[in-house]
Amino acid sequence: MSEIVVFRLETCPNCDRLEELLRESGIEFREVDLQDTRHPDMITMRMAGIFPQEAPVIRVNTCYAQSKTIFDGNELSGTVKAMIGIE
Repeated sequence: MSEIVVFRLETCPNCDRLEELLRESGIEFREVDLQDTRHPDMITMRMAGIFPQEAPVIRVNTCYAQSKTIFDGNELSGTVKAMIGIE
């Protein structure tokens, strides 16, 4: 099973939308606050060369998608669906 992490900010409509779409698809995930720079997942993301300029960011196992590639209109993008393994 894939490990899915949503990196978000507290007041972020796109973060809320991403989490809502994941829940509707029955996808389990955990949240990490993008402002918690000492969180181990944040350190791992920076070590992978990911330095997001806006939220949200999603990680599926070791693959990341940043805000601009997460959505296709009001839906998850094909890239994110392929990462998660849903249609």
